[in-house]
Amino acid sequence: MAKPETTRLSQLSAADLDRIHANLVRKYRDFDKGNIVGIAFGAKRTDGEIGAEPRLSVRFFVKYKRTPRDPERRIDDPITVRLRKGKPPRYVTYVFPTDVEEIGAIMATGVRTTGRRDIGTSGAVIKVREQAGNSATSFGWYVLTVGHLFDHDDDPNRAHVASRAPGGGTIAGKVVEFTRREDELDAAIVLVNHADAQQANLLKSALDIPVLTRGEGEIKDDARFDRSASIRRREDQGGKATFTLTDYAPTFTIGRLGPLKSIVIGNAGGRGIFAPGTSGAIWEVGGQIAAIQVGAEVKTHAVGYGQCYFAVDKWIRGHFSKKTLAVVSAF
Repeated sequence: MAKPETTRLSQLSAADLDRIHANLVRKYRDFDKGNIVGIAFGAKRTDGEIGAEPRLSVRFFVKYKRTPRDPERRIDDPITVRLRKGKPPRYVTYVFPTDVEEIGAIMATGVRTTGRRDIGTSGAVIKVREQAGNSATSFGWYVLTVGHLFDHDDDPNRAHVASRAPGGGTIAGKVVEFTRREDELDAAIVLVNHADAQQANLLKSALDIPVLTRGEGEIKDDARFDRSASIRRREDQGGKATFTLTDYAPTFTIGRLGPLKSIVIGNAGGRGIFAPGTSGAIWEVGGQIAAIQVGAEVKTHAVGYGQCYFAVDKWIRGHFSKKTLAVVSAF
Protein backbone atom coordinates (compact mmCIF):
# COMPACT_ATOMS: atom_id res chain seq x y z
CA MET A 1 0.00 0.00 0.00
CA ALA A 2 1.39 3.40 -1.01
CA LYS A 3 2.26 5.84 1.76
CA PRO A 4 -0.09 8.85 1.98
CA GLU A 5 1.38 12.05 0.59
CA THR A 6 2.44 14.47 3.30
CA THR A 7 0.77 17.87 3.51
CA ARG A 8 2.50 20.98 2.21
CA LEU A 9 2.15 24.29 3.99
CA SER A 10 0.85 25.91 0.80
CA GLN A 11 -2.22 23.63 1.08
CA LEU A 12 -3.23 25.17 4.42
CA SER A 13 -4.72 28.46 5.48
CA ALA A 14 -3.81 30.08 8.79
CA ALA A 15 -7.24 28.99 10.08
CA ASP A 16 -6.45 25.39 9.04
CA LEU A 17 -3.23 25.50 11.07
CA ASP A 18 -5.14 26.79 14.10
CA ARG A 19 -7.70 23.97 13.86
CA ILE A 20 -5.09 21.27 13.28
CA HIS A 21 -3.04 22.54 16.21
CA ALA A 22 -6.08 22.57 18.51
CA ASN A 23 -6.87 19.01 17.42
CA LEU A 24 -3.33 17.86 18.23
CA VAL A 25 -3.26 19.62 21.59
CA ARG A 26 -6.50 17.87 22.58
CA LYS A 27 -5.23 14.49 21.39
CA TYR A 28 -1.79 14.64 23.02
CA ARG A 29 -2.63 16.73 26.08
CA ASP A 30 -2.39 13.74 28.42
CA PHE A 31 0.31 11.80 26.54
CA ASP A 32 3.49 11.62 28.61
CA LYS A 33 1.84 14.18 30.87
CA GLY A 34 4.08 16.96 32.11
CA ASN A 35 6.79 16.19 29.57
CA ILE A 36 5.35 17.76 26.41
CA VAL A 37 6.05 21.52 26.58
CA GLY A 38 4.46 22.53 23.29
CA ILE A 39 3.52 21.56 19.74
CA ALA A 40 4.58 23.59 16.71
CA PHE A 41 4.90 23.44 12.93
CA GLY A 42 8.31 23.50 11.29
CA ALA A 43 10.47 21.89 8.64
CA LYS A 44 11.10 18.16 9.08
CA ARG A 45 14.61 17.41 10.32
CA THR A 46 16.67 14.25 9.98
CA ASP A 47 19.72 14.11 12.27
CA GLY A 48 19.14 17.81 12.87
CA GLU A 49 19.23 18.74 9.19
CA ILE A 50 16.48 19.84 6.81
CA GLY A 51 16.30 17.90 3.54
CA ALA A 52 16.74 19.35 0.06
CA GLU A 53 12.95 19.58 -0.26
CA PRO A 54 11.56 20.90 3.05
CA ARG A 55 8.56 19.01 4.41
CA LEU A 56 6.07 20.44 6.87
CA SER A 57 6.36 18.59 10.18
CA VAL A 58 4.48 18.57 13.47
CA ARG A 59 7.20 19.18 16.04
CA PHE A 60 6.78 18.13 19.67
CA PHE A 61 8.94 19.99 22.19
CA VAL A 62 9.60 17.93 25.30
CA LYS A 63 11.57 18.23 28.52
CA TYR A 64 13.11 14.77 28.04
CA LYS A 65 13.19 12.38 25.10
CA ARG A 66 11.85 9.04 26.23
CA THR A 67 9.71 6.22 24.89
CA PRO A 68 6.53 5.57 26.90
CA ARG A 69 6.13 1.89 27.78
CA ASP A 70 2.53 1.89 26.62
CA PRO A 71 2.47 1.89 22.77
CA GLU A 72 -0.90 3.65 22.90
CA ARG A 73 0.77 6.66 24.50
CA ARG A 74 3.50 7.14 21.90
CA ILE A 75 3.48 9.99 19.38
CA ASP A 76 2.39 8.82 15.95
CA ASP A 77 4.71 9.16 12.95
CA PRO A 78 3.23 10.19 10.62
CA ILE A 79 0.27 11.97 12.18
CA THR A 80 -3.07 12.08 10.36
CA VAL A 81 -5.60 14.84 11.04
CA ARG A 82 -9.07 15.16 9.48
CA LEU A 83 -10.86 18.51 9.20
CA ARG A 84 -14.48 19.08 8.23
CA LYS A 85 -14.47 21.81 5.58
CA GLY A 86 -16.39 23.39 2.75
CA LYS A 87 -20.00 23.64 1.62
CA PRO A 88 -21.40 21.07 1.47
CA PRO A 89 -19.10 19.94 4.32
CA ARG A 90 -16.64 17.13 3.69
CA TYR A 91 -13.69 15.70 5.54
CA VAL A 92 -10.19 16.55 4.31
CA THR A 93 -7.26 14.42 5.49
CA TYR A 94 -3.85 15.94 6.24
CA VAL A 95 -0.70 13.91 6.91
CA PHE A 96 2.42 15.17 8.67
CA PRO A 97 5.76 13.59 9.66
CA THR A 98 6.72 14.29 13.26
CA ASP A 99 9.82 15.44 15.14
CA VAL A 100 10.43 15.23 18.87
CA GLU A 101 12.90 17.80 20.19
CA GLU A 102 14.23 18.13 23.72
CA ILE A 103 14.29 21.69 25.06
CA GLY A 104 15.24 23.26 28.34
CA ALA A 105 13.06 25.32 30.64
CA ILE A 106 11.68 28.55 29.17
CA MET A 107 11.76 31.89 30.95
CA ALA A 108 10.30 35.32 30.31
CA THR A 109 13.28 37.54 29.49
CA GLY A 110 12.21 41.02 30.49
CA VAL A 111 14.40 42.77 33.05
CA ARG A 112 13.01 43.02 36.56
CA THR A 113 14.93 45.10 39.05
CA THR A 114 14.45 45.12 42.78
CA GLY A 115 13.69 48.39 44.48
CA ARG A 116 12.02 51.29 42.77
CA ARG A 117 11.81 50.40 39.12
CA ASP A 118 11.44 47.80 36.45
CA ILE A 119 13.16 48.40 33.13
CA GLY A 120 11.47 47.32 29.93
CA THR A 121 13.04 47.07 26.48
CA SER A 122 11.77 49.27 23.68
CA GLY A 123 10.19 47.47 20.76
CA ALA A 124 8.16 49.83 18.60
CA VAL A 125 7.14 53.46 18.98
CA ILE A 126 3.49 54.22 18.25
CA LYS A 127 2.17 57.66 17.36
CA VAL A 128 -1.51 58.17 18.19
CA ARG A 129 -3.67 61.04 17.02
CA GLU A 130 -5.44 62.04 20.21
CA GLN A 131 -7.78 64.75 18.89
CA ALA A 132 -9.32 65.55 15.56
CA GLY A 133 -12.08 67.67 14.01
CA ASN A 134 -12.48 71.30 15.10
CA SER A 135 -10.24 70.98 18.15
CA ALA A 136 -6.49 71.24 17.87
CA THR A 137 -4.82 67.99 16.93
CA SER A 138 -2.35 66.52 19.38
CA PHE A 139 -0.36 63.30 19.35
CA GLY A 140 0.50 60.78 22.02
CA TRP A 141 3.78 58.88 21.86
CA TYR A 142 3.85 55.33 23.18
CA VAL A 143 6.53 52.67 23.48
CA LEU A 144 5.60 49.01 23.08
CA THR A 145 7.28 46.53 25.42
CA VAL A 146 6.35 43.27 27.17
CA GLY A 147 3.59 43.11 29.76
CA HIS A 148 5.14 40.54 32.11
CA LEU A 149 7.25 43.26 33.72
CA PHE A 150 4.18 44.87 35.22
CA ASP A 151 1.78 42.04 36.06
CA HIS A 152 3.29 41.68 39.55
CA ASP A 153 3.41 45.35 40.48
CA ASP A 154 1.02 46.98 42.94
CA ASP A 155 1.57 50.30 41.18
CA PRO A 156 2.47 49.59 37.56
CA ASN A 157 1.88 53.15 36.36
CA ARG A 158 5.53 54.14 36.56
CA ALA A 159 7.82 52.52 34.01
CA HIS A 160 11.34 52.88 32.68
CA VAL A 161 12.12 51.81 29.15
CA ALA A 162 15.61 51.06 27.85
CA SER A 163 16.07 52.28 24.29
CA ARG A 164 17.59 49.78 21.85
CA ALA A 165 18.34 52.61 19.44
CA PRO A 166 21.99 53.57 18.87
CA GLY A 167 22.95 56.18 21.45
CA GLY A 168 19.71 55.71 23.35
CA GLY A 169 19.38 55.61 27.11
CA THR A 170 16.61 54.84 29.59
CA ILE A 171 13.49 57.02 29.68
CA ALA A 172 10.62 57.23 32.14
CA GLY A 173 7.01 56.75 31.18
CA LYS A 174 3.57 55.70 32.35
CA VAL A 175 2.07 52.28 31.66
CA VAL A 176 -1.36 52.90 30.17
CA GLU A 177 -2.24 49.25 29.48
CA PHE A 178 -0.71 45.81 29.74
CA THR A 179 -1.99 42.36 28.86
CA ARG A 180 -3.24 39.81 31.36
CA ARG A 181 -2.76 36.06 31.33
CA GLU A 182 -6.22 35.46 29.87
CA ASP A 183 -5.32 37.58 26.82
CA GLU A 184 -2.68 35.01 25.79
CA LEU A 185 -0.52 37.99 24.83
CA ASP A 186 2.52 39.62 26.42
CA ALA A 187 2.56 43.35 25.72
CA ALA A 188 2.42 46.74 27.40
CA ILE A 189 1.94 50.28 26.10
CA VAL A 190 3.99 52.97 27.84
CA LEU A 191 3.21 56.67 27.36
CA VAL A 192 6.41 58.69 26.97
CA ASN A 193 7.28 62.34 26.52
CA HIS A 194 8.03 63.24 22.89
CA ALA A 195 11.21 65.16 23.77
CA ASP A 196 12.48 62.25 25.88
CA ALA A 197 11.80 59.84 23.01
CA GLN A 198 13.76 62.06 20.65
CA GLN A 199 16.67 62.29 23.05
CA ALA A 200 16.75 58.50 23.38
CA ASN A 201 16.84 58.22 19.56
CA LEU A 202 13.58 56.28 19.63
CA LEU A 203 12.12 58.16 16.68
CA LYS A 204 14.86 57.14 14.22
CA SER A 205 13.54 53.86 12.95
CA ALA A 206 15.94 51.00 12.40
CA LEU A 207 13.40 49.06 10.32
CA ASP A 208 10.92 49.52 7.54
CA ILE A 209 7.52 49.92 9.09
CA PRO A 210 5.36 47.41 7.16
CA VAL A 211 4.33 44.52 9.41
CA LEU A 212 4.38 40.87 8.36
CA THR A 213 0.68 40.06 8.49
CA ARG A 214 -1.04 36.78 9.21
CA GLY A 215 -1.55 36.18 5.49
CA GLU A 216 1.95 37.09 4.39
CA GLY A 217 4.23 35.86 7.16
CA GLU A 218 6.31 32.80 7.90
CA ILE A 219 3.31 30.49 8.06
CA LYS A 220 2.23 30.87 4.43
CA ASP A 221 4.58 28.88 2.19
CA ASP A 222 7.32 26.26 2.49
CA ALA A 223 10.06 28.54 1.17
CA ARG A 224 9.69 30.70 4.29
CA PHE A 225 10.76 28.01 6.73
CA ASP A 226 14.13 28.65 8.33
CA ARG A 227 14.10 32.30 7.37
CA SER A 228 16.89 34.55 8.55
CA ALA A 229 15.88 37.06 11.22
CA SER A 230 17.71 39.57 13.39
CA ILE A 231 17.46 41.38 16.69
CA ARG A 232 19.18 44.67 17.55
CA ARG A 233 21.98 44.29 20.07
CA ARG A 234 22.61 46.75 22.86
CA GLU A 235 24.86 49.57 21.72
CA ASP A 236 27.84 48.27 23.69
CA GLN A 237 27.61 45.00 21.74
CA GLY A 238 27.25 46.65 18.34
CA GLY A 239 25.02 46.04 15.33
CA LYS A 240 22.47 43.27 14.99
CA ALA A 241 22.50 39.61 15.94
CA THR A 242 21.12 37.20 13.35
CA PHE A 243 19.29 33.96 13.99
CA THR A 244 16.94 31.55 12.24
CA LEU A 245 13.17 31.28 12.59
CA THR A 246 12.48 27.57 12.83
CA ASP A 247 8.92 26.97 14.03
CA TYR A 248 5.44 28.47 14.38
CA ALA A 249 2.81 27.56 16.99
CA PRO A 250 -0.75 28.94 17.18
CA THR A 251 -0.31 28.63 20.97
CA PHE A 252 2.74 27.72 23.05
CA THR A 253 3.42 27.75 26.79
CA ILE A 254 6.14 30.26 27.76
CA GLY A 255 7.20 29.49 31.33
CA ARG A 256 5.19 31.33 33.99
CA LEU A 257 3.43 33.40 31.31
CA GLY A 258 1.34 30.37 30.40
CA PRO A 259 0.01 29.78 26.89
CA LEU A 260 0.61 32.62 24.44
CA LYS A 261 -0.87 32.83 20.95
CA SER A 262 0.99 33.07 17.61
CA ILE A 263 4.51 32.14 18.75
CA VAL A 264 7.56 31.87 16.49
CA ILE A 265 10.75 30.17 17.67
CA GLY A 266 14.21 31.46 16.83
CA ASN A 267 17.49 29.54 17.07
CA ALA A 268 20.81 31.37 17.33
CA GLY A 269 23.00 28.29 16.94
CA GLY A 270 24.31 28.25 20.49
CA ARG A 271 24.84 32.02 20.86
CA GLY A 272 23.10 33.52 23.88
CA ILE A 273 21.54 36.50 22.13
CA PHE A 274 18.15 36.18 23.84
CA ALA A 275 19.47 36.99 27.33
CA PRO A 276 17.41 38.67 30.08
CA GLY A 277 16.65 42.23 29.02
CA THR A 278 15.90 41.39 25.39
CA SER A 279 12.17 40.72 25.77
CA GLY A 280 10.28 43.57 24.16
CA ALA A 281 12.75 43.88 21.30
CA ILE A 282 11.47 43.55 17.75
CA TRP A 283 12.44 40.56 15.60
CA GLU A 284 13.10 41.66 12.06
CA VAL A 285 12.57 39.61 8.90
CA GLY A 286 13.52 41.19 5.60
CA GLY A 287 13.55 44.66 7.14
CA GLN A 288 10.01 44.26 8.45
CA ILE A 289 8.48 43.84 11.89
CA ALA A 290 7.81 40.14 12.42
CA ALA A 291 7.54 39.54 16.18
CA ILE A 292 8.20 40.90 19.65
CA GLN A 293 10.41 38.80 21.89
CA VAL A 294 8.77 37.34 24.99
CA GLY A 295 11.06 34.60 26.29
CA ALA A 296 14.05 32.31 25.88
CA GLU A 297 15.46 28.93 26.83
CA VAL A 298 16.89 29.34 30.33
CA LYS A 299 20.28 27.62 30.22
CA THR A 300 21.93 29.13 27.12
CA HIS A 301 19.53 31.87 25.94
CA ALA A 302 20.28 30.60 22.43
CA VAL A 303 16.65 29.72 21.62
CA GLY A 304 14.18 32.59 21.73
CA TYR A 305 10.40 32.85 21.59
CA GLY A 306 8.65 35.73 19.87
CA GLN A 307 4.99 36.66 19.60
CA CYS A 308 3.92 37.47 16.04
CA TYR A 309 3.38 41.18 15.74
CA PHE A 310 0.05 40.82 13.96
CA ALA A 311 -1.45 39.41 17.19
CA VAL A 312 -0.04 42.26 19.31
CA ASP A 313 -1.05 44.87 16.73
CA LYS A 314 -4.69 43.74 16.95
CA TRP A 315 -4.61 44.22 20.74
CA ILE A 316 -3.02 47.68 20.41
CA ARG A 317 -5.63 48.84 17.92
CA GLY A 318 -8.36 47.50 20.16
CA HIS A 319 -7.04 49.60 23.05
CA PHE A 320 -6.93 52.82 21.03
CA SER A 321 -10.27 52.00 19.45
CA LYS A 322 -11.28 54.64 16.88
CA LYS A 323 -8.12 56.74 17.18
CA THR A 324 -5.70 56.97 14.27
CA LEU A 325 -2.34 55.39 15.02
CA ALA A 326 0.85 54.51 13.21
CA VAL A 327 4.01 52.60 14.08
CA VAL A 328 6.71 55.22 13.50
CA SER A 329 9.82 53.30 14.54
CA ALA A 330 10.91 49.86 15.61
CA PHE A 331 14.04 48.43 17.22
